[in-house]
Amino acid sequence: MSSWWVDRWRSVLHLEMGFDPATLRGARSLARTTPVDAMEFGPGSVIVRFADRGAHSARITAAALGADQRREMVAIAAAKPALLAGVLVGELPAAYDAHWVEAGVSLVPSAAELSLDCSCDDWGERCRHLAALGEMIAEVLGDDPYLLLTLRSWGREPFVDALRRARADATGVDYVRSEQPRGDDPGVDAERRFARSPAPLPALRPVPRRPGTTRSLPLAPADAGIDRSDIEALIGDAAQRATATLATGAVTGLHLDLDEDIARRAALHLEDQPALERLAASIGHDPDALEARAIAWNVGGVAGLHVSDRSWPAPAPDLEPGQRALGGKTRTSANVVFGGDAQLRLDPDGRWWRFRADQRLGWVLESGGLDDPEDL
Repeated sequence: MSSWWVDRWRSVLHLEMGFDPATLRGARSLARTTPVDAMEFGPGSVIVRFADRGAHSARITAAALGADQRREMVAIAAAKPALLAGVLVGELPAAYDAHWVEAGVSLVPSAAELSLDCSCDDWGERCRHLAALGEMIAEVLGDDPYLLLTLRSWGREPFVDALRRARADATGVDYVRSEQPRGDDPGVDAERRFARSPAPLPALRPVPRRPGTTRSLPLAPADAGIDRSDIEALIGDAAQRATATLATGAVTGLHLDLDEDIARRAALHLEDQPALERLAASIGHDPDALEARAIAWNVGGVAGLHVSDRSWPAPAPDLEPGQRALGGKTRTSANVVFGGDAQLRLDPDGRWWRFRADQRLGWVLESGGLDDPEDL
């Protein structure tokens, strides 16, 4: 239901026409419970014939919009291309109303543009039949606010036709009425559109010198299983990545899978052991294993992480350069050359990586991503 237009219509009934809220509440009941012989919603007026005792007829008439008013409303609507999508799917965007009123025109008739008439003896333009008719109109507008255009002696088709024509003129294309059921669509001539010289891009706003700070978040319910500090950390991380992307063109990291992103986040805490341990505890990881993965990320990013995690059956001749680089007594296994407290690993792309032995962390990536193991 288009509540905006309904509320605007009811505000006219109450604030301008003088129907008090109690009368309107009673009118809603009357509109829903009293049999109606007929309701005619035509250009400029709405008539309803009640089937109650006396068979009274009530009519509300609205002044037609003038030609100048229509042109003004179409021009304003056409200048808001972001709202046109709503029109194309059958909606009447409520945002139009504010722009129209600001320009001194309105689709919703004011009290001065309305006249009321009823055949009952309770004359005074405020009888229960007229109030019920006002509520019936509100119900109808809730389903189809375009009926306001009919009430203003205009109509949906002429309005949409004029709007499409105005957009065609603004975009420099020929207006052609479409025979398709969706209505009139001027379309866009591709040759003319791409022949235009592109307008210069607007000047970029300066990149913030530092990421924004996290606003204070409300406390989550005790049984929610959510730690506010974790949410704040995610927000801060997103702000840092966005700032780095804007300032240096850094990769956002949004393409990473979960394990890769955990290693990236852990790498941010290598100088803060308590924070690293909290992160490991929150995701159920061993702190030492997570630290080793964080170091691998710092050294080689995704590639360094993969060579730390994965092995593959490299052919023996491919490992010989690594054996020569380590010198002395070496042994090989899969894609790894062992030599004392050092290790060289060959990845599937033919690059070499050097690992060192650590009593606490195990094998830790030290350097790599090079074609020649002698350079390690």
